[in-house]
Amino acid sequence: MTDDPTRRGDGDARHVGHRRGGIRKRNNDAVPHDAADSIPPVILAAIPSWKPTVWTFLVPAVLVVVAAIGGYLLGGVQAISSDMCMSDALSQVNGRSPSPVDYPTYDGPELTRREAAQYYAKAVTASWQTVEDALPTLAGDDLNAIHEQAGTVADALHRSYAMLLARTWPDDVTDDLDDVVKRYGNLERSARYAAESIVAADANDLMRDLISFGNHADAELRDDLGLPAGTPFTPPFDIVAVTDQGVYDAAANEDDRSINDGKRIVDVTVRSRVPGTLNSVNMSVSIYSAIGRNVGTADGGVDGLALRQGQSVVVPVAIDPDLADGGATLALKTIWTHGSVSSVMISLDVEDGDASGGDVSVPAADSLSRLGVFADFRLR
Repeated sequence: MTDDPTRRGDGDARHVGHRRGGIRKRNNDAVPHDAADSIPPVILAAIPSWKPTVWTFLVPAVLVVVAAIGGYLLGGVQAISSDMCMSDALSQVNGRSPSPVDYPTYDGPELTRREAAQYYAKAVTASWQTVEDALPTLAGDDLNAIHEQAGTVADALHRSYAMLLARTWPDDVTDDLDDVVKRYGNLERSARYAAESIVAADANDLMRDLISFGNHADAELRDDLGLPAGTPFTPPFDIVAVTDQGVYDAAANEDDRSINDGKRIVDVTVRSRVPGTLNSVNMSVSIYSAIGRNVGTADGGVDGLALRQGQSVVVPVAIDPDLADGGATLALKTIWTHGSVSSVMISLDVEDGDASGGDVSVPAADSLSRLGVFADFRLR
């Protein structure tokens, strides 16, 4: 017989009632099976049915997000590092580091020695001031400002690089010239890379390399051309004072745990020209005896700073008493600073010398290691 849903008998009604009772029993074990069968249909119809709300879906979604974040913090970094380390990820964003320039080829009017000297000085001048002005920004951590300045530096370096390639030079200066020209080209490429990089460290490294290059890297070429020493680029800080404080007496200062007890303390006042805030300033100095021998090094540093551009900090440098003879001079060997994301280390000492006491001349007065008042300072 064909089942007509519009003409169900009592048996069909009882069957529907049993199904309702079964559902009710699963939702409420306290309702007996027989009792559910006896509930009048009118009452069952009055019982409100369950409907999903926005919270039905929102709460599980929030829990899933929270669990995902927690999972990343606890183990996600390891999962990422198994496939790609942070440096590789940055490389994919920044692109590959710039490759070195080709060996220089010179093409253009042939220069006499006198013309070569004049033209070289002109080519260097074409970029010097632009680079000098940009160095403090390149030492900072403001990416927008860094990108702008790095692009400007790249264009300036390209001017010098192109000018040097556009002449034919005397044969006896080309060996030293080749090295200088390649460094101009490589620094230009590094500047263009920093102008697009998403990390300040690339600009910080560029600033360090520019200062190293400007610290008389072309001295031999200038000698070949009969030119005076060039003007170094200025690091983004000033040495405004160097003071000999004498031997530190821990007992007199009620400091029974000082590691500097009995050492000669020299206070070096450093003024920052770096935009933003520096958290630490550290340095290493070379010590030269009164007769000009490099006898060793000494270090000092201050952490926990909030040093703004234009502000100064006093860095105490502790010198071993065996090295602190009267008349000894100091040369700034290395200085390194840390900001919120920036980290800069600059080596300024051209010649480390022989720490065992060999015959090594002190750096020239115009060397960056004699920056500021270091040039005239002597231990008492």
